[in-house]
Amino acid sequence: MNAKRLFLRVFGFFFPNVCFSCGRIIGEGKHLCDECEETLLNISAETACPFCGIEKPDCDCAYSVYYFKSAAACFYNEGSAKNLVYNYKLGRKDYYCGYLADFMSENIKTKFKDVKFDYIVSVPPTAKSLIKRGFDQTRLLAKCISKRIGVPLRSGVIGCRPFNPSQHESANYKERFKNVKGKYYVKKRINAENVLLVDDIKSTGATLDACARELLYSGAKRVYCVTFVAGGLKS
Repeated sequence: MNAKRLFLRVFGFFFPNVCFSCGRIIGEGKHLCDECEETLLNISAETACPFCGIEKPDCDCAYSVYYFKSAAACFYNEGSAKNLVYNYKLGRKDYYCGYLADFMSENIKTKFKDVKFDYIVSVPPTAKSLIKRGFDQTRLLAKCISKRIGVPLRSGVIGCRPFNPSQHESANYKERFKNVKGKYYVKKRINAENVLLVDDIKSTGATLDACARELLYSGAKRVYCVTFVAGGLKS
């Protein structure tokens, strides 16, 4: 056995490869165990609503008229996909970024194949969230997607005020839209035809909608959104 193979075997013993979703030990070169991979609930880019990005009967469009033109998501925010994205942002697993960005980039190429984007912008976190998580998970996703689809990332376009409570603490659809009023604001102009707005989760679309509104104020003509997971409250 050569030295490299011995090193990899010893390294794998102390630091085994685990499933990004459930944490089980899995084979090298994989990111999810077979069970978690099978339970990913895909949202088809071809059959999803062209506006909210959710397949019927879960379409959000009956509940709001959005400022963004269209939204896309890879999976429903349930099961292994939900665990995966929460492990990424709350578990400080920043190295998950490339795996998530691969799915999101392919979704963008399918859903928005006829759109030429000028810039990518990420939903900004509050200072409290940034300290708690240790990194800006949406900006990191946007950076990874930027490299994959060849669209420049613009930072500092939107700012975020320290509002409470946070969105995940808001109990229902109406509260989430009320909670984001005045939360985001324009920091700099962005003259563009089409802007791609990136976030990790779309529940009701309230956060994306508020940020899209600010992007339109900042000079964008159209805003499209992409998230890793979607699905949320309606009551």
